[in-house]
Amino acid sequence: MKNFKLKWFSLVLGCIFAVSLVATAQAQKKEYSSLLYEVLDRGFVRIATGSDKPPFYFIDEKTKQLTGFDIAIGKLLAKGLFGDENKVEFVVIKRDERIPIIISGKADCVIRSTGILPERLIKVAFTQNYQDAGTCIMVSNDLRVDKIEELNTDKVIVGTGHIPVWIKWLEVNLPKAKVLRFDGTATTFQAMRSKRINATLEETIGCEHYVAKNPGVARILKQVFQDQNGIMMKHGDFVWWKFLDGMVDLMRHGYLFPEYDEIHRKWLEVPAPPPNWYSK
Repeated sequence: MKNFKLKWFSLVLGCIFAVSLVATAQAQKKEYSSLLYEVLDRGFVRIATGSDKPPFYFIDEKTKQLTGFDIAIGKLLAKGLFGDENKVEFVVIKRDERIPIIISGKADCVIRSTGILPERLIKVAFTQNYQDAGTCIMVSNDLRVDKIEELNTDKVIVGTGHIPVWIKWLEVNLPKAKVLRFDGTATTFQAMRSKRINATLEETIGCEHYVAKNPGVARILKQVFQDQNGIMMKHGDFVWWKFLDGMVDLMRHGYLFPEYDEIHRKWLEVPAPPPNWYSK
């Protein structure tokens, strides 16, 4: 009888201990109603970006640090969250990894020159645009053309990215041209330098930067799209989206505009668009 009571007592204690372990584990793994509160509790924001597209994101040759327009926007976001622009962890990704890293939860948001497009809005959420952008046709100076129509020949090799709207535009407007797809802007521009391609469909500011830094190599023929780049995040978290969208609104139209304008002038070398339609 004594042995039975002892075994029973040990069993009860074991159950209590097991339950307490489960409760402790659950307590240690906090449940957050929004990613915003998780980020604040963590003490830094994790932002996915790139490293191969000046002036947006690139490695500074002197400091060996990640820098550029998008990096500065990320630091301004961290400053809004913590009062300290250094409380940010940048995760370098490739162009086609933007949506997967958000869906996987390995980054809190993406700031990587990402245009707001219908096919992307189906999969992820965006803030309003933090930067007005565009897409253009840039051609080698060896290519003697004045109009886009003159590129529609099998002698033209166009380099571009894996972006559906760009590919569709090329299929419709330059069906005879050969198209090579590259994983990143830097790879595309390298192909232009090595004369593997003689034209490219790429983001306008990046092309302007390339032309300025590589005189005599290429020129911009024409801008073909007007784009808006937004901060990307996961669907379904209104509080996190509202914070990020509110920060962009403050940069573009509110009290953060002077800092935003300074970033815009430094990296894009032009003033930021006026914060309001009636502003001069």
